[in-house]
Parts: sequence; structure tokens; C-alpha cells
Amino acid sequence: MTNMIGIHSTLNLYISDHSYTLAPANDNQSQSLTINRTDSQVSLSSPGPPEKFDRSVSNVAGILGIITLLKSDYLILIQQVTNLFKTAVYTPSKFAVYPISLEPNLTLLENSSERYLLSVLKVHLDHAIGKMFFTYQSKLNPNDPEPWNLTHSLQRQFSSKTSPDQPLQPWKESDDRFFWNKHIQTKLIEFATQPHGLEASKFILPVIFGFLEFKSAVIKGQRFTFGIVSRRSRYRAGTRYFTRGINADGDVSNFNETEMIFTTFPPNYNSNQADAGRKNFCRAGFVQTRGSVPIFWTEINNLRYRPDLKIVDLPESLEAMKAHFDQQISIYGDQYLFNLVNSSGYEKAVKDSYEKAVRNLNNPRVHYTYFDFHQECKGLRFDRVQILIDQLHDQLIEQAYFSQDLSGASSNPPSKTQKSVVRTNCMDCLDRTNVLQSALAKWVLTFQLKQAGILEEKESLDTYPDFMFLFRNLWADNADCVSKSYSGTPALKTDFTRLGIRTKKGAFDDGVNSVMRYIKNNFLDGPRQDSYDLFTGAWVPPTSDSQAGSLRTGHDEQLFKGPYDRPLIQLVSSYLQSSFGLELLEVLTSFVQVMLGVVIFFLIFISATFTKKRSWKLAIISLVILSIITRYMMAHGMEFVNQPRLQSSKTNATRQRIVGYNGPSSRCFESSRHGRTRINFELFDKFVSSISSNSNHASAPFLARKTPNGPIGALQSSSLANNQSIIDEDKKKRLD
Repeated sequence: MTNMIGIHSTLNLYISDHSYTLAPANDNQSQSLTINRTDSQVSLSSPGPPEKFDRSVSNVAGILGIITLLKSDYLILIQQVTNLFKTAVYTPSKFAVYPISLEPNLTLLENSSERYLLSVLKVHLDHAIGKMFFTYQSKLNPNDPEPWNLTHSLQRQFSSKTSPDQPLQPWKESDDRFFWNKHIQTKLIEFATQPHGLEASKFILPVIFGFLEFKSAVIKGQRFTFGIVSRRSRYRAGTRYFTRGINADGDVSNFNETEMIFTTFPPNYNSNQADAGRKNFCRAGFVQTRGSVPIFWTEINNLRYRPDLKIVDLPESLEAMKAHFDQQISIYGDQYLFNLVNSSGYEKAVKDSYEKAVRNLNNPRVHYTYFDFHQECKGLRFDRVQILIDQLHDQLIEQAYFSQDLSGASSNPPSKTQKSVVRTNCMDCLDRTNVLQSALAKWVLTFQLKQAGILEEKESLDTYPDFMFLFRNLWADNADCVSKSYSGTPALKTDFTRLGIRTKKGAFDDGVNSVMRYIKNNFLDGPRQDSYDLFTGAWVPPTSDSQAGSLRTGHDEQLFKGPYDRPLIQLVSSYLQSSFGLELLEVLTSFVQVMLGVVIFFLIFISATFTKKRSWKLAIISLVILSIITRYMMAHGMEFVNQPRLQSSKTNATRQRIVGYNGPSSRCFESSRHGRTRINFELFDKFVSSISSNSNHASAPFLARKTPNGPIGALQSSSLANNQSIIDEDKKKRLD
């Protein structure tokens, strides 16, 4: 049995003006963890509560981490959890954020940059509900041979065992790619690596981000469980259009490892039964991966349904792809690449560039297969993905899967191991990828059930509709979860995943979700991308006093200015804010709101006078205005997109380099910088500028609320002015 250090499952928090102390609630012998509020230093203290404290909070489920913003560090605690499937797996259901700085909460919130960073932190924590999972390094079931580290597949966990005499620290044994909160655990990890800090490892809780669900099933009286664990990589994490392709380190966007786990139970199985009494008890795991096409490419939002596409051959292109596949091969073995993008039209450039890069890589362990999904499956025949599986039948048989017999001794070596992996991609690595992954999982599970003696050699899972209902819905739920994290909406084509057929209702739902993707990806994804960059450490706040001072006054262009100049939007937005003190909505940029307001006004006016004489003239005027507004928006499309503000992040640095690349090797479907047409709006621009130049009075102050000396109020409310930093920056420039 591996000697694994356990993680404290319940903590009591003691708050004073000088420190936060977290004491194990169920272990009076273990040391407490103390965080000094003066310098954020971490230390271990004697067991139990401190001698003096102002108040306490009981039953804290764990420490998510300590995040550094501009004016303070913040302690993020998991306040409530939900236990899943009556096992040792938990998911956070409520977070609490405590400022470590001694400054009053309202003072911290007076800084517009700090408010914005807190607001995007709240965006991420809200989004993480139901998508973060962890264990306290406990067994999934009482009879499992080892504690389960969720960051690892079953096969990696077995192969990474070390000497039983060596105490293992859970965070050290975790897979760095899927240790989602590792960046904000840095302070605790640094302390735990010191000679006197080993006990701090009991407070470090590795969390994965993705999907986890298990189902119980019965076929022919044989009970078994099957489930899916999808682990999202913390490297190059982000949203659909702001993270595409690869970076120089070999990290690709939207990389997910999806493992299907299958466990059989003996007849009359009792979870409290002793190891020696177990018979016919085995478990198996099958891993697939997905990730963006590993070349340098991006799609540039410009309000058009299909953004501009740009693909470039940077000097480090081949090295980046080599780094990516070298890592994948070292972890999973041979790579079977399934490319599902279109062979013509908009996506053809991605296909051709990918194939060229794979040829140049010339790695015998990288096996490329192309499948034109939309052409092969046209007419809603998504079942035809079986053609691809049949084509690679022999390779998939050789690939195998992880299998371990748990009968009798609990440390039996695996009877099979997975020797390679299928890496699937489409453009987004979402909808088409989901269809293929679920079809491949069904094929493998059928094979596993036959190997376990549950199915006969010629039997099919389709003859068991009750089970297929569970199976399809589980994979559809996984598809929706992965899609929401990347695109902001549920996956498309899930009617086929859930029902096994394509339906008209499913096609209609896909249309609705496509429209929602368009809206979110153009007008909402800026703060979402910032939230990923902030939480995962892709963007780190500046440390020098001079930089911090600049940020507090809103001058730092690199922090808050987007990759494209947007003077007109900033002028109109600043004018509205200063004149009316409005809290601008995040759903649309301020200028779009102005234009829509004009249209709505004219439509209302027309409806009120529709029956009057010459009302057709007003209708024509409205249509002309609407036409001008639409043309202006299309001509300046990129200026209306809600861009990320944390522009110094690695994620956006790579994207901006691709966007700005004009070398001879660039291949793209790219319009001009401001759209495919250019309209002369000089008079309108001058009018707006003249209005804005007369609005030098101070903007309305942030509506502060009385906040207790507890979790900061900013994370309990959605009323933060997310646009305040840009507004303050623009106003200061005009005042100067």
C-alpha cells in the first residue's frame, strides 16, 4: 500500500487583524496553517485555534489557493461541497474570498483595476461550480487498492507508484497539466518544499477542471459502473476565438483528456467486503484526447459569422509542433490523429497546413488520418463515423486499454495497458469531435464487456436500449460541459449523441446555440478569457511599485487596452458614463447600445404613428439609419468585439503575434483591418469627439456598499463596473 499523505477534509478558519489561521477540525494533533496579513507569509503553528482571534468560520472544505492581484493577496476557500455518487469525490458548490491585506474592503474596491480583476475572478469561480472536482486522496470505494488522484488516469496512477516507504505528497504526485489551481497554490507549495514545511502538504488540495460523472448499470444481471472523467489542461486555457492553435512551448488550446472508466462487481457485492472475499472484480480505463490543430493560427472576431482566419509559418512552428507531440508520445504512446475539418471552403487552409506540418515533422509515431466529417456524414448520417473506426480496426485493437483484475490481492499488476491514444480535432474540437469520441467509446466499451464475459461475441450494445440511454446521455453531458467551458454554449449535434439519430428539433437547437455562440464570442468573451488567464497564471500582476501605481490610476495600456485601437467606442462610452453615471452592460459594448437605442427609438416612434398620414417616410428614415448603422458596424467590426484586457498574457501575446504577422508564408481568409468595406464617417466621428471633449467633469463614483471584514463584497455581487478601468484611462488622458 502506497504511503500517501492525506489532505485535511475539514478546516476551521480563525480571523484576526493580523492573520488567518486554518486548523484541522477533525485532527487535534496536526499543526495549523497561519497566513500573516502583513506580508502574506505562510507558516505552521501549534494545533488548534490561535490564542486571540476576532471571529471564526467552521467547516471549511479546503483551500483553493491564494491569488495575487494589484493591491492585495486573496485567500480563496471552498466553503461548501457536494459529495458525488456516495464516493470520495467532491465538487465545490460555494467559494469564499478573503482579502489578506489589512486595508478595509471598501478601500480595495475603490481601485478600478482591482475591481475589474476581482470581477473576472468571480466570473471564473461562478463558472467553476459543477466543473471542479477533487478528492482528499481517499479511495473511491473502500475496497479500491489505492487512493485516487483525479489528475491522473488509472494507467498513469498505477505506473507512477513509488516505494511504499516513501511518503508521497499529493500535490507532487499530481499531473501538472490538470492541476487546475496549481498557480494559486504557489505560496503553499513553496512553503511545503522547505525542510520544516512538509505538514503544509496536508492543506494543498489539487483540483481538476472538466467533467466527472458515473452511472450504475445492469446487463444480464451483471452489475457494473461506467463513467467519464474529462480533464482540461491549464496551459493555453481560454475561450473559443481568443485561444486557437499552439504556442511556442507546444501547448495547444482546448486540450482535454477524456477517460472512460469501467468497473465490474461480483455477484452480491458488498462495498464493505474484505479484499480476500472479492471475486470477478476488475476495472478498466480508456483514454482519448482532443486539442486544437497544433499550428500557429487564429480566427479574428469582426462581427461576421465566420471570423477572419489567419495561418502563419513562424520560425518556431516546427519546433512547437515537435514539442507538443514529443510530450504526448512520452505520456500516451503513439499518436493517432483524427482530423475532421472540411476539405473545402473556409476550413481547407487549416487542413492543408496541418497536413503539411505533419509531413514536415516526419515522426513515425505520429499517424495522421483525415475524415471529411460533413461530407461523409451529410444528410444527418452521423452514424457513418463508424467508417473511420472500421478503417483503423487493427490499430485500435493493438492500442488496447488499461485493465486490472482486483479479485483477491488489491495490488495486482494490470493485465492490459493502453499503448497509444486517439487525438481528435475539428475546428473547435467540440461538436464533430464529440460525435467521434462517443462512437469510439461505444466501440471500446463493447469490446470491454465482451472481454469481461458480460456480452457474447456477436452481441451489440444496441440490443440493450436502457443501457444505451444511460451511455448516450452521459457522453452528451460530457460534450455540453466541455463546450460550455470553451464556447460558452452547450455542444451542437448532441441529439445524435443522446438519441443515436439526427432530429429536426436537434437541428433547431443547434441553430439557437449557434446564435448564442455568436453573441457570446463577440460580446462577452473578453472577461471570460481574462478570468482564465488570471486564474491559471497566464497573466500575472506587475510587481514593481511604479507599475502598480500606474495601474491604480488606470494608465496602464498593456493591462486594459485591447489589441485594436477603439477611440470612438471609448469616447462614446466615457461620455455616457460621465454624463449619466450609467453602469454599462456587459452584454454589448457601449457603442452598440447607443446605436441600438437609436433604432429602438425610431421603431417605437413609428409604431406610435403608424396609422398617421405619411408614416411611410418615417419608416424609410428608420431603414436608412439602420442601414448606415449596420454598415458602420460591419466596417469597424473588430472595434465592437469585447476583447480581453490582460494583454500581457502569454495567451494573447501569441495571438497578437499571429494577427500582426505579414510574412510571405501567411495563409488566410482575412478581410481588411476594419472589415471588407470602409465608410467615411468623419463628420459623425467629429461630432462624437466634440461631445466627448466637453465632458471633462468627473464620472459618477462607484456605488460602494458597507462591507464587513469578511469575504470581499465584490465577489458576492455582479454590480461591479467592468468597464470602469477603460473609462478612467480615457478620461485621465483627456484631462491631461
